Amino acid sequence: MASYVTYTKRALYDVFKKSKKELVDEKIQEVEDDLVKKVRCPAEELSEFRRCLRHFKSELRSKWISARYDDCRFGKKNEQWLSGKIKVKTWTSQKSKMGRPSKNFSNLSERMKRQRTEGLRNNVDKEELAFAAQMSYRAAGNSGASKLIKEASVDPSQAAKYEVAVSDLGGSKTKKHTPSEALAIFVGQAFETSI
Repeated sequence: MASYVTYTKRALYDVFKKSKKELVDEKIQEVEDDLVKKVRCPAEELSEFRRCLRHFKSELRSKWISARYDDCRFGKKNEQWLSGKIKVKTWTSQKSKMGRPSKNFSNLSERMKRQRTEGLRNNVDKEELAFAAQMSYRAAGNSGASKLIKEASVDPSQAAKYEVAVSDLGGSKTKKHTPSEALAIFVGQAFETSI
């Protein structure tokens, strides 16, 4: 569904008056350009939008010429015309989407992260992805992660070494003790410190 906005011809004429251009067609073009910015007309719709303004631009040109390029004369002769309105299509900057709002990437599960990056992984070469990740980490000030990505992507055998090192670190977690074992350790520590 398209949305429309209404402008008074006087408001558009004010843009025409304020223009520093000398030629009538240049002034009218400035009015059109101003209107294109206000309604956020996309480039692919520009020719259709200009076609809709054709009648208004033609009227403005002929009335300005008949007033012999004089602002006071134009205002007196065209008071009723200036009080008229012009309705133009407008575009929103964001397309509203139905459904759930999008989550931040860091808040997604591993499965959703894989789904969201599937197109990127299929369309972009792995070396480019690794380099982009490396540069992104470096720009964020995390040079350590940047170096790890570089080393792992340049020499795949390094990646296996990092994987082994990380799994070894994960294996050295602290052991959970039963309450009686914890008490024995605590008493043993207290006994050693008192000696």
